Amino acid sequence: MTISVVRYHSGMASPPALPSLTDPGALVNLLKAVLVDGFNTLSATSVTRSGSTVTLQTASNHPYAVNEVVEVMGADQSAYNGWKRVLSVPAANQITFEVGSAPASPATGTITIRHPPAGWTATAAGTNNYCFRTRTAGSQGHYIQIEDNNP
Repeated sequence: MTISVVRYHSGMASPPALPSLTDPGALVNLLKAVLVDGFNTLSATSVTRSGSTVTLQTASNHPYAVNEVVEVMGADQSAYNGWKRVLSVPAANQITFEVGSAPASPATGTITIRHPPAGWTATAAGTNNYCFRTRTAGSQGHYIQIEDNNP
C-alpha cells in the first residue's frame, strides 16, 4: 500500500506543543517535530500478525486514531516497517494495520511507532534558526528559513 499524503490536524491527540509567541525557538521546535523528526514516539511491547492484519501494542496509551498514518521502525522483519495507515484501535494501547506479505509473527527487534515527519530535512541550523528543505524526488526542493529569535 502506497501512502503519499500524511495529514496533520488540530484535533490530533498529543500534537507537538503550539508555541508561545514570546518563547524564542518555540516555533522552530514545532516545525522541526512535524517536518523533520516526527512526534509521539512510543515503544512497541508486541507486534503480531494474523493474515495480513498486524496488531501493535504499546506499554501505555497511545494518541493514534483510525485513518491516521504512523511510522513503524526497528522491526527485524522489514514488512512491518514503514508508513502504515491505522485500521482500528481495539484498545487504548493497541492499533492495527495491514502488511502486504507474511512476515514472521511475532515481530522481533526494538520496535517503535510515531507520527511520521512530513519529509523535510534541516539543511542549516543555528540558535533558534533553521532552514528546512523539502525532499522532492527529481527537483531541487523548496526551502523555508525560520528565524525565531525575536518574539
